[in-house]
Amino acid sequence: SMLVKALQDPEVPASFKCPLSLEIMEDPVSLYTESGHTFERSWLQQALDRDPYQDPMTGIRYEHNLTFGPNRSLKAAFDEWKHKRAYHSATIVSHVECLRFGTDSDKEEAAQALNVLAWDRPESRVTISEVGAISPLVNLLTY
Repeated sequence: SMLVKALQDPEVPASFKCPLSLEIMEDPVSLYTESGHTFERSWLQQALDRDPYQDPMTGIRYEHNLTFGPNRSLKAAFDEWKHKRAYHSATIVSHVECLRFGTDSDKEEAAQALNVLAWDRPESRVTISEVGAISPLVNLLTY
């Protein structure tokens, strides 16, 4: 799906990725230690199941079981970022559909809009290419 491709983009901020799995966190939790690192819940739980006294990032051992709780602010920031990415990808897809099936003036407007997106947001270039805009753009230029 387009959302999955958008989320696999190298533009995903590092703060949204679990330092243990290196994958995007859907359920971020923060460890209640001095480091306060944030992890995907399931990955942190696995680490603490193996050793409930050791911070998996720093290796520091504590004299008590480590605990953690939800990182709501990071979750909210991620959800907002994900929504913007999905909206942005849907906008690109709609311009590409106009390029393929629109009238000549629709095609020209869509090409201009994609050009603006590609210049204003360099990360858009990958999405524009992945959704198949190159061929209709070439057709428009050679028309």
